[in-house]
Amino acid sequence: MSPVSGNAAKATVSSHGPAEVKTLRTKYKNLRTQYNKRFGDTPPDEDVAEALRMLTRIKRVGSMLDERLSKRFHDMFANIPLKRRSETHYIWAVAAAMYAEDHEAVTQLRTEAQGLGLDSGVLMQSLLWYAVTQRKCQFGAEIWGTWKQSYATHCLNRKNSPRDIFTSLDQMPLYSLMKRARAIGRDVLNLLQDIESKVDIGVRDFAVQVLLQALRGRDKGITTRNTLATFAVLGQLTEHTSESYTLAIEQLLSAELIATDNAAISLYEGMLKLPYLAPPKHLLDGLIARLAAIHDDGHLRRILEDYRRYHGVLSPRAYVLAMGEMSYQGDADAFHGLFREYQASFGNPTDPRVYQQLLQVHARRMEIREVVEIFQTLETHYGFSPTTNCWNVVIAAFARLSDLDGALNWYNKMIEAGMQPDANTYSTLATMYAPGGDTDNIKKLIDDCDSRDLKISTSMYDSLVLAALGIDDFDGAERIVGDALKMDLVGSRTHMWNYLLNAVALQRDLNKLQYLFQCMQEADIPADEITYGALMQGLCVHGMAESAWLILSHIMPRKQLRPTAFHYAVVFGGFLNSGKYGKVVEYYRKMLSNGIKSNFSTQTLLLKAVANLDAESTSDQAQETTRVYQAEAVLATLLENMDVKDMAPKVPQKGIGPQTLNEAYISNYFEYLIYLNAEQGHDDKVADLFSQYLQIAQKFRPEAEVTLPLKIITALMVSYRKSEQHDEVEKMWYLAMEKAQGIARRSGASLSEPGWVLPAKRFILTIPLVHYMQSLLDCNRFDDIDPVFADLTTAGYGIASSIWNVYVQSLVLASRPRKALQVAERELMDGWAGWSINKPTSTSIPTPSTTTATSTTTHPEQNEAPTSNPRNVPTTAEVIRNVRGEATPRVFDEQKPRYLISPQGVKWPTYKTMVMLARAYLDVKEEYERNFAPDVQRRLKIKGMANPLLTLLKREAPRAVRAVERMPRIEDSLQEEWLRGGE
Repeated sequence: MSPVSGNAAKATVSSHGPAEVKTLRTKYKNLRTQYNKRFGDTPPDEDVAEALRMLTRIKRVGSMLDERLSKRFHDMFANIPLKRRSETHYIWAVAAAMYAEDHEAVTQLRTEAQGLGLDSGVLMQSLLWYAVTQRKCQFGAEIWGTWKQSYATHCLNRKNSPRDIFTSLDQMPLYSLMKRARAIGRDVLNLLQDIESKVDIGVRDFAVQVLLQALRGRDKGITTRNTLATFAVLGQLTEHTSESYTLAIEQLLSAELIATDNAAISLYEGMLKLPYLAPPKHLLDGLIARLAAIHDDGHLRRILEDYRRYHGVLSPRAYVLAMGEMSYQGDADAFHGLFREYQASFGNPTDPRVYQQLLQVHARRMEIREVVEIFQTLETHYGFSPTTNCWNVVIAAFARLSDLDGALNWYNKMIEAGMQPDANTYSTLATMYAPGGDTDNIKKLIDDCDSRDLKISTSMYDSLVLAALGIDDFDGAERIVGDALKMDLVGSRTHMWNYLLNAVALQRDLNKLQYLFQCMQEADIPADEITYGALMQGLCVHGMAESAWLILSHIMPRKQLRPTAFHYAVVFGGFLNSGKYGKVVEYYRKMLSNGIKSNFSTQTLLLKAVANLDAESTSDQAQETTRVYQAEAVLATLLENMDVKDMAPKVPQKGIGPQTLNEAYISNYFEYLIYLNAEQGHDDKVADLFSQYLQIAQKFRPEAEVTLPLKIITALMVSYRKSEQHDEVEKMWYLAMEKAQGIARRSGASLSEPGWVLPAKRFILTIPLVHYMQSLLDCNRFDDIDPVFADLTTAGYGIASSIWNVYVQSLVLASRPRKALQVAERELMDGWAGWSINKPTSTSIPTPSTTTATSTTTHPEQNEAPTSNPRNVPTTAEVIRNVRGEATPRVFDEQKPRYLISPQGVKWPTYKTMVMLARAYLDVKEEYERNFAPDVQRRLKIKGMANPLLTLLKREAPRAVRAVERMPRIEDSLQEEWLRGGE
């Protein structure tokens, strides 16, 4: 029977309304009438108990009612003869006295029950509850002392502990219990400090037991401050023991919060400093479980060392948890070491998860040969028949390498082996089709999964959203996300929203980004770390890296989300785009000081930042040499610390592009330095770096032939073009096309048929094509460019806006004004919004306005939100709203486009292209004036045939000519350079 106190009674009836109270009062009157008729002045035991139960359920309606009811029940109990009183009578009588907060009555009832030998555990629990809620330290000490003595006399054979009496306190809300426990502890401390007071040792022991019971509580809402404060008061009353440390650490771990996890580790470190204290196994198991859940492998490895030092061998549970984390981290050596330890202590594992982890550790390292070999020997070496999950790991290993044929081959083997695919199998296959924008095959997989009566997971719709975004179908992706809210899907819908938010962020549409984030909140979709990464990305593309840092450093911790290297990479990218290279180095150091392990994305961005830092020398050539030298020094350090396990964690990585992760992991370090040296004409350096790349690539993949990633091919094209080795540029171009075929080809499509390119991969040749086209232009091979474009378009590749702009500009430079205007008309003018219209939110290139006389430049540093404001941190919505309202776009953009194409597939001319087209227009006018004598011009004008060349041009390129004729003349560097002397 559970004890009931006055406070507890009040808490249990908070939902009772007046009607219920009236019903209870009526029931009480009927009960009183019945026992008077039957028993006179002595109510039956069960009726008294029922009446007292009613009393504890009635919410206070008024002080008079409570006082009257309490007095009546007291009178009822007093009318029971002493010899007929049972333990039940005393339990409810004490409850009534506690309800009335009558300490004298409680004490009297306790003494009377003790004299009758009725002081059992239930009654003593009630009295103990009362002592704690009322902070009656001496009374509580007496109860505790009496119970211990009684327990020692009558309960020697019981396996439980006398301290179990304190479990009654667990019914109290944990926050309230901890607050009362600390108050009791302080009261006792004050008594101990009072020289004149004589404090019984039992009072201290009582306070210690209450504090320990408070630390035994578990609640995800517990705060670090509460636990540490309770632990501190306990430490003032008595020396900490293994028990007190263990209880405090386990309570902190139960909250599953960033701050409590850190505090738990700190307490654990303090625990180890105490002499002769060995952390118990169950505590170490709990620490390993929590650290594995948050992927803190650094602290986890230390716990494993402590486990071995204090206990010799890990528990089976600890082994499985630790192997799971090593598998996640891709640490094959550590995993196999733990696996051998497990075998030596317990034999071959029987937990299927272990064999899945055994495959997974190599799959994450992209060691496909090892994955296949282990899978094929599971039954012979370990006596374990592969489960569906094991098959799924093998399929996912091929999928991670973008090997669609290999994944489908193993899927067919799975079916042939009589294994039935599950929802995870279909989800894995769907992830392969997503990067290529293959929505049709994903929909077929969803239908097949449904036909097998399998629960469809949200990850399949995640892939469908990602595929739609890959082909710029933003409306379709948004519809899928909305429809998924109404579907019965298994899993979280957060990922699909994250994909949508990130895509909108990259399109610089902060209005849409904020709107979607609000919709996500209204739909009760929980935001995670990647959600805030997408919001940060939206700020960084606007040059607001400091505001993104505010989200990382203040808002995410407040939301109990852990910043990762991915979030730092987003901030670094924002600083790089803003030209704040020193900030990247500064914040890279902050990342390391905060205990965040760098990954290859942050390292690549650091390399680029160092390469772009201003040198102290005033000589341009010396400055460039210094920049490259600094970058090479950073590269040497990064290569020294390279480890393939860095690719293992399944977290977002910036800067991968169309490459597979294993290619990007090595090539990203080299391609930028090759490019820098190529730009400076350092051919020897380029050759050395390329040779070094081949050696490193062979070292990490000794079993495979080294193939060049697109980024390395592109960097070599720059080098060959700079050294005028145009034949080599052409060879690299054909190599790039061959590489692209393996990435962009539709499943089952023939290269001889048109349209074999996956829609989402149609722009992967954009950068190599720019350099190849420029090489052709350098050789005056203008006539070879159009066939190249035609072949690419037939295959399904897209010719990006940036390429058409470069092509048009090159035609103007080559004195081909008519063709320049024709190409601009055909390829670029569909996206032209006009001089008097501001750029649409979906377009990244601003359109000039006739109302502005001079170019306006944005200074992002003036618009950024403060970064050090811990006491008044704005919300995420406020950060986005502030940036959205303050970011002022340029009127003219004199630089290359930030994006290759708009979301709708529309191409547009840059401002530089329009100025150069104006130059082409003037060249046509000048050609007419040179080739026709003045008298001929007058006669043609009289006949209404002024400048037939312009007349012909207006028919061939009407929109381009009209845009050029209406272009406002302003004083800027481009117009000064190209239109000087023009009309």
